[in-house]
Amino acid sequence: MKKLVCLLLALALMLGCTSFAMAEKTTLTFMVGDTQMLDWFTQTFPQYISGDNEDGIVVEIEYQAEASNLLQVMAAAEEIPDMMSLALPQQMVDQGFFYDMSELELWNSLYPAVKDQTVDVKSGKNYFIPLGSGAMGTFYNTKIFAELGLTPATTWEGFVSNLEAIKKAYPDVEPFYMGGSESWMFGHLNEWSVMGDAKVKLGFAAYETALANSDLEALGWNTDPNGILATFYNDMIELQEKGLINANVATANSNNQLEMFATGKAAVISNGLWAVSSILSYNPEATEFMGFGTYPSFMEGMDNMVGNPTEGYVALSASCKNIDAALKVLGDMFAPESIKSYAEFRGCIPTNPDVDADWSFLKDSVNAVLSTTKTGTFTNALPGGFNGDENGRLVQNIFVGKYADGVAYAQDFIDMWNRAYEAAK
Repeated sequence: MKKLVCLLLALALMLGCTSFAMAEKTTLTFMVGDTQMLDWFTQTFPQYISGDNEDGIVVEIEYQAEASNLLQVMAAAEEIPDMMSLALPQQMVDQGFFYDMSELELWNSLYPAVKDQTVDVKSGKNYFIPLGSGAMGTFYNTKIFAELGLTPATTWEGFVSNLEAIKKAYPDVEPFYMGGSESWMFGHLNEWSVMGDAKVKLGFAAYETALANSDLEALGWNTDPNGILATFYNDMIELQEKGLINANVATANSNNQLEMFATGKAAVISNGLWAVSSILSYNPEATEFMGFGTYPSFMEGMDNMVGNPTEGYVALSASCKNIDAALKVLGDMFAPESIKSYAEFRGCIPTNPDVDADWSFLKDSVNAVLSTTKTGTFTNALPGGFNGDENGRLVQNIFVGKYADGVAYAQDFIDMWNRAYEAAK
């Protein structure tokens, strides 16, 4: 009897030790720069949030509004998160802070162009991998356009002509509405005009190389009164002087923009597919009049284009102590069913061509525009001091009357670039 009791006690102790071993967890930190990634990951992978999975992996995910800037502060303190979903600062890429993803088998299941668009031109390596791609351009009110016999414009002259027709026929409707208090919205205009022209003319790799070398001549950035910088300034002033853009353009925010469009009080806006769900939250019936078009060519000799940026970036730290666990989570995030889930949650185009996702009621019209228009992704090699938020402030300055003319704007643009480039070095 005593032997039986001892045996049972020994077995209980052994089982206890086994349970303890099974309960050991591997914790990964995951910092994200947008709330939608936070919400999607939390909903899609509850087993990693709770740690209730056979690998014992716990993912501590955290959203930070200024994630890219915070990451640089964390780097100085040697506290880089294990996983990241944010824009990677170029200087940190250059300094080797991120895990080299170039040889991952995951690329084999994605569109080949995705890898080309995400390569770091300095090293020729890939440090992040995207779940989806978007489309950025103009949303327009199809009912207003149909009633006036208008078609979405591809040239600046046509764009202005459409807006003038809308202003005349619908005095209570803002022809073109921007929420410029959030400078990233103006940064988009720079991205698909000034920078977009250089991307198309040079090709993505040569464009990124020109940025990395600060080759302003190749980029076409100069103070020529007929150059693209001065022309862009003149275009913005034309919208303002003709009353074709909202008078509160420098103080309105993105929510104001989306609500105005959703309720039919604005005819045209500039935004990306990620905004569709927010538009519909203001008015579910907006599906009946939403159309998607390109950005017009901002000057003669320039192509009209659509932003086709990759999104849902995932990067890993080069100093991650549990890299096998991080790669396991990454693999699950890029499984076909996960990419489908992300595309439908985010309203974006899957990066895996074999994934058939019902990502938007605009799916067919967006695909039609993408198939006939020049496209480009977001710039990778912008220094922190010239990111989308920073260069968007240059456009804010246009609308508050800072510049005497286009040449003054062009000089400020170049000066800001030079300061940011030198600081990043």
